[in-house]
Amino acid sequence: MMSSKNAAISVVEKSLKILSIVCTCADGQSALSGDQKCAGAIVERLMKVSKTATEDAVVVLWSMCCLFRDEKVVEKVARSNGVTKVLLVMQSEVGEGNCVRRMCGDLIKVLRRGCKNVGGFSGAVSYETKTTHIMPC
Repeated sequence: MMSSKNAAISVVEKSLKILSIVCTCADGQSALSGDQKCAGAIVERLMKVSKTATEDAVVVLWSMCCLFRDEKVVEKVARSNGVTKVLLVMQSEVGEGNCVRRMCGDLIKVLRRGCKNVGGFSGAVSYETKTTHIMPC
């Protein structure tokens, strides 16, 4: 459901809530780790769902990457432009004044140091942007 482009937002939000619960048990962690598309789909849905669902997505990513240190998930999140998306969540009003912002900070640290040779940079995560910087005259 997470990777389907045609899935209704309400279904995706409910899926994220279920994933945030499932990732706390060993079988759920194993299933999430074994699914090659799940982490990338979660990253893709960040900031495209409600505030609560975005917080659920951060909880799932934080649990898998920081709490359980799943290297496969860390690599998939990094390759899915996860650093950029997590930074956006961190800078937005999502998680304002609560632990979600702290989880985003932890995720950034793990993604930056935990993934080697992503995007051709040793020990760094590729940060791709289409932003143009304009200098004043």
